[in-house]
Amino acid sequence: MKLFDILLEMDEETLGEAFKYVIRKGKKLRKKKPKKGFKVVGGKYKKMSSGERMRRKIAQRKGAKKRKAKKSQANRKRKISMRKRKSMGVR
Repeated sequence: MKLFDILLEMDEETLGEAFKYVIRKGKKLRKKKPKKGFKVVGGKYKKMSSGERMRRKIAQRKGAKKRKAKKSQANRKRKISMRKRKSMGVR
């Protein structure tokens, strides 16, 4: 019986590592954790082609640049909003 318990614990640990729980439409779902160089297709890991990896890498760089550029704009707007709120006595 002890061996069964050990195997059961091991199985729970591996499941815990392989899945990530997310909330969608008020329900708890199991989502596979991402592996480097793989993508999840139909609930299974599929190795990405080198071309796809390069395209994703370039897209991530472009996205990071855009986020960095927009961040200063958002901070400026937030600063103006906070100044207005402060003058009104709201904050």
